[in-house]
Amino acid sequence: MRLSRHLAVVLTLLALIFAPTMVRSQDAIVYGVMFYSPNCPHCHEVLTNHWPKIQAEFGDQLRVLFISTDTALGRELMQGAALALKLESAGVPMLVIGSEVLIGSVSIPESAPTIIRTGVQNGGIALPSLPGVEDLYRATVDGNGGAVAYIGRADPATSANSAGQTPIERLSRDPVANLLAILILVLLLFTLVGLAVGGWQYATERNPRWLRTMTKRARPDMLLLLSAIGAAITLSLLAGWSNDWFILLLAGGELLVFSSVMIGVNSALKAKPLPRWIVPVLAIAGIAVATYLTYIELTLSSAVCGLLGNCNLVQQSAYARILNVPIGVLGLVGYGAIMLMWLLRRGALEWANRALLALAVFGVAFSTYLTFLEPFVIGATCMWCLLSAVLMLMLLWSLITPVSKPSRRGH
Repeated sequence: MRLSRHLAVVLTLLALIFAPTMVRSQDAIVYGVMFYSPNCPHCHEVLTNHWPKIQAEFGDQLRVLFISTDTALGRELMQGAALALKLESAGVPMLVIGSEVLIGSVSIPESAPTIIRTGVQNGGIALPSLPGVEDLYRATVDGNGGAVAYIGRADPATSANSAGQTPIERLSRDPVANLLAILILVLLLFTLVGLAVGGWQYATERNPRWLRTMTKRARPDMLLLLSAIGAAITLSLLAGWSNDWFILLLAGGELLVFSSVMIGVNSALKAKPLPRWIVPVLAIAGIAVATYLTYIELTLSSAVCGLLGNCNLVQQSAYARILNVPIGVLGLVGYGAIMLMWLLRRGALEWANRALLALAVFGVAFSTYLTFLEPFVIGATCMWCLLSAVLMLMLLWSLITPVSKPSRRGH
């Protein structure tokens, strides 16, 4: 009997000690804000495959406002959040809980449950103090009496583009980088049109003066111009390397390639042929860029974008894959094939020479399509993608050889 009394006293004391904690834990609420884009495969990965499990674990103790950056309001709120949180770069998906900021489809699933669990145990986490978010939250999540609310689109996994925006609005989202993309787009189109006109002249046995002009006069100037543009892009990447030594090495290597090509082209201005090493060096540089983009796309990681552009927005768009194959992988295959054909051409295989030129032409045409999408459809520009377009264009100009007037049949 005495033992029973002692046991009852102990249980009562334990209840008095832990009951407030249990009540506080049950009443504790963690508030958060998630920025996402319906175009973003990284967002789709988080919101479709991971977030339902996280929400199910915490139920009403986790209340999150989801804001689509495809809307003008969403972009404004995210820009305000980036400034308030003093973020050097921001991409979607981005989850803000208290003072914690998680970006990407790797960081959010790995770290969010621990942050939320700790917050619940410590009595909850208040809504992040971000410009314009509190009023929006009260009107949506609290107003609906639910744990979540979506601003912009009801289904974050729905694929969409920026069809609701005018071309000027898309360009103004990233004016400097988008104008650079347009400049490169003009050079890409000029090259393709020039080859088409020159090829038609050559095929009809007229004087192929356009091809001669391209190969003898325009080629060194174009290679020097493209080298200068490529060097400027790599300098912007180096300036915003974010203490990532791999980026420093990669961008520094690309800068070395452009500088070497400038020297090589200058040495060939006096009627000398271009150095033979230019094509393989450019192909290797392209393989390096494509390898980095492939890593970013396959691991769903955030890229280091440098001072200009928003490569993460581009990589997270619906256009980052074709038939579910990442663009980086296609680029890696393309540059690898060019390198292989160059090696076979060195073995005096004539078909390899034609295949090499055909690959370069296709690569420039594909780069034209991708470069057009960035300023005019996505509204953001990826400096790594522009770097790849410049390298592919330089490869094509390096492979165009001087031609003479074809002899007429029957003469």
